[in-house]
Amino acid sequence: MKEDGFFRAQQVADILGINKRTLFRWEVAGKLPFLPARDIRDWRIYDKRQVEWLQRNLKRLLQERG
Repeated sequence: MKEDGFFRAQQVADILGINKRTLFRWEVAGKLPFLPARDIRDWRIYDKRQVEWLQRNLKRLLQERG
């Protein structure tokens, strides 16, 4: 986690044990109840609450992949 309290997409993917592209696909498919914020470079950034939601719902998200 960076000093500002946000996680970059790769950090979130590493925490979840998934590929960063999977995280992006979930966003595009509307499977997340939130949209990540964007930093000055327009990169996705996630707050702690969003990462916790992803951790709690990881199994369901992976099962919906099919």
